[in-house]
Amino acid sequence: MAYVSIKEATIDRLIPGYGLVISENYTDEKGEARKAYFTVWTQEKYEVGETINVRGILGVRVNTYENKMGEEKTVAESHVNDPKIEKADAPF
Repeated sequence: MAYVSIKEATIDRLIPGYGLVISENYTDEKGEARKAYFTVWTQEKYEVGETINVRGILGVRVNTYENKMGEEKTVAESHVNDPKIEKADAPF
């Protein structure tokens, strides 16, 4: 099993009854600003825009879908299972 620790992630979207989608900002090897997204499976209540720290079991799966323009896209989706969540201002 692989574990992940995500510091100062922003809550971008809520999945009512299931969890939330968070993002973290980083700079890639070309120096460009990027975002990584993770789905966190939790029943705890949070608000969009909150900043949190998350630790848990990392799961990744490949998903294929059709976008709004009718194009087929394949992406890797990252999930955090059995998460431990703290407010970002708390020591991690």
